[in-house]
Amino acid sequence: MLFRSPEVMEIKVSSIKTRFRLRTPDDDKIKELADSIKITGLINPITIDPNHYLIAGFHRWSAYKQLEYEYIPAIIKDVSKFQSELMEIDENLKRNELNHIEIAEHIVRREELLEELGVRMKRGGNQYTTGFLTTTELAEQLGMSNRIYRLKRQPAEIHPEVKEELKYTPFAKNLMDMVKLSRESDDIQRKVGTLLVTGKYRTFKRA
Repeated sequence: MLFRSPEVMEIKVSSIKTRFRLRTPDDDKIKELADSIKITGLINPITIDPNHYLIAGFHRWSAYKQLEYEYIPAIIKDVSKFQSELMEIDENLKRNELNHIEIAEHIVRREELLEELGVRMKRGGNQYTTGFLTTTELAEQLGMSNRIYRLKRQPAEIHPEVKEELKYTPFAKNLMDMVKLSRESDDIQRKVGTLLVTGKYRTFKRA
C-alpha cells in the first residue's frame, strides 16, 4: 500500500493563530532559526489545523514573523478529534463524582492529547525547552497547584490490573492511599488490591 506524503502549502504568516497559552519564546532560538532560514530556507514545515491554529512549529513561525516573510510552508492536519476529546476531558474533570483513579487517568490522557496537538512536550524531552506548556501551567488550567496536580496524576502509575480492580470501589476515593499504592512494587500492589477487593481487609491501612 502506498502512502502519500502530507501536502505542503504556502500559508499567510499573519493568518496563523495560537489556541493555547505558550511559555515565553526563546529569543535566541528564534534568531538562530531566522538566520538559518535566510540561508537555507525552512527544512521542516509548520503544522496547522484547518482553521489555521498552530499545532507544531511555534519557533519556526516566530522566526518567519521576525523576518517579516508573508508566507510560510505548512502542513494542514485535521485534529478536531483531539480537540473534541480534550474538551470532554476538561468537562469531566469539573465533576465531583470522579474518583482519584479516574481523575489521574483523565489527567494523563489530557497530557497525551496536548502532546498530539504540539503544545505539551513528550515525556523524556528537554525540560528547559521553551514554547511548551509546563506542568505548573497545566495545573493552573485545572485550578490546582503544581504539587496537587502531581499528586492527582500519581495514581495513574498503579498497575493496570490493580487500577481496574479498585477503580469503582470506595478505596479509589482516597487520594493519598492511591498515591501510596502507586509507589509500591507491582507485586505488593497486586497483593493489596486482592486483600481489599476480596474483603479480607476493610481498610487500606490494614491491607
